[in-house]
Amino acid sequence: GPRRRQPFRVGAALTFGAVAGAAEFAFLLTVFVNIDSHLPIFNDVSFVRIFWMSVAFCLFTIPVSWVLGLPLYLLMKRLNLVRVWVCSLLGCIAGVAGFYSVCLLADVQCTVEWIPVLWLGLSGAAAGTVVGRLLRSPSNSPSPAPVCAPPINCPFD
Repeated sequence: GPRRRQPFRVGAALTFGAVAGAAEFAFLLTVFVNIDSHLPIFNDVSFVRIFWMSVAFCLFTIPVSWVLGLPLYLLMKRLNLVRVWVCSLLGCIAGVAGFYSVCLLADVQCTVEWIPVLWLGLSGAAAGTVVGRLLRSPSNSPSPAPVCAPPINCPFD
């Protein structure tokens, strides 16, 4: 039944979110490098380049999505807070925290700069948005408005 498919749905959403985050990660890296090098913003932005960079970045985004995203999803589900905006915000935080958690290791020198924080935060937010859209409950989904209210004679009936 639907209950049995729930773990697969969550796993797929976390993986799709990680892939979306990796694609955003690759795109923003290319754009920020162009800005830093004083080149046109979309110089070297191509589908093939973004695709292969995304494949490489999935080695980072998929573990972050599973290690941080799964417990956050379970917590938000328990608190009934699985909303797209909440997932986007938590994805932003997870993207930055996942990368900078390396700073907690002994003998690692870290400098936090605003461009990587922006890059990681936006990538995480993209991933969180995809996860939120895929995992939101039907009661949180916008439903189409009825064509006509029940007391009115509707010409479409």
